[in-house]
Amino acid sequence: MAVIELDAPGRLDAELSQDLPADPEVAESLMRERMATPEWQETANRYADSYLGLARAWQLGIEKVPAVVIDGRHVIYGQPDVAEALNEAERLMGQEGRR
Repeated sequence: MAVIELDAPGRLDAELSQDLPADPEVAESLMRERMATPEWQETANRYADSYLGLARAWQLGIEKVPAVVIDGRHVIYGQPDVAEALNEAERLMGQEGRR
């Protein structure tokens, strides 16, 4: 089961910009230093994963959050608890089967 957090890129941006100085040139220099470290690859991977998740949600047509997508076809909106969303989906699909 994949969990896509649509706010992940923004949270990562906030995490990276925390403690940066107000001077843009100094902040840029500090970010260049950070990007030169071996740990930066992990951060770059986190960015890539977060934007892949956003792209997948867009492909699936997610219109609002919270949303739980089941089997790439069914979407349950408004339920942040995945287990509860799965229960709701089973109930709804059971109702469809009886029609």
